[in-house]
Amino acid sequence: MLNNIESEEEQRIRFQVELEFVQCLANPNYLNYLAQRDFFKNPAFINYLKYLLYWKRQEYAKYLKFPQCLYILELLQTEEFRTAMMRVPNSKFLEDQMLLQWQFYIRKRRTMHFFHTVLFCLLIYCLISAHDEDGVRLPSRCETCKYLALELEARFSETGQSPENTFNGRGGTKKYRDSELRFIETMENLCDRLLEYNLHKEHKNSLRFARGQSETMKTLHGLVNRGVQVELGLPYELWDSPSVEVTRMKQDCETMLENNEEAIERWYYAKQKEPLRHYLCENRVLNTDERQCLYESQADSTPHTDL
Repeated sequence: MLNNIESEEEQRIRFQVELEFVQCLANPNYLNYLAQRDFFKNPAFINYLKYLLYWKRQEYAKYLKFPQCLYILELLQTEEFRTAMMRVPNSKFLEDQMLLQWQFYIRKRRTMHFFHTVLFCLLIYCLISAHDEDGVRLPSRCETCKYLALELEARFSETGQSPENTFNGRGGTKKYRDSELRFIETMENLCDRLLEYNLHKEHKNSLRFARGQSETMKTLHGLVNRGVQVELGLPYELWDSPSVEVTRMKQDCETMLENNEEAIERWYYAKQKEPLRHYLCENRVLNTDERQCLYESQADSTPHTDL
């Protein structure tokens, strides 16, 4: 009968090996190394990470020189974080945040609670970044047309309530809401309204474009307001500037508007009872295989994370 009981020497060696490995998890480059070599896809290795949670117990944690490894170990229990660590920008972001935390902790003598908060923020960032191979997914023709139509209808709705009359050029007057002047003023700088949008990467479909701050940016701003240093690779005052995707959608909107001005004018004078998304996007701009985003709703948009 085999004896599976470890000797005292074997227990000592296992303790040392696991102590060293757990603390290696505090190295973001090592996390990326493991992820790139598919260790995080191995069920046996995932079970091993779960087993190592015993290091969170006080009688073991007291031996750790790098206690932040426990927060990493906890995050590694989630598939999303393990997947996110495959991308070098994510591991680099984690490394930068750790360096800033050490600097902040030494200077301010705050508790490690701040580090936990930063890593929570990092997890959100990584979950979002992990879904885009290059970090940027430019707007589709469908998304551009959808929001062009929404903004144009919204602008016409705003100006349609005016009771003012306007000179019609033939010695008479007509209602402003039926006039060519209203059409011209509505079309002018229409696409600039898209610069008010932000990218909400927690949504996977066309609802990623919306006004207001994304959940990620709300979290990041909240951390900054509490005194945590967060480095995103650009100045703080530029955090809320239009993203590459939003800027591109504005440019595509201007081109689409110019190419379809006559069709929009016909809709304005005779077809306003028909939704512009249907009249313009579905019937005139988009091919059959490009129309999927037009009628997407909140129910169709599943966030990348349940945090």
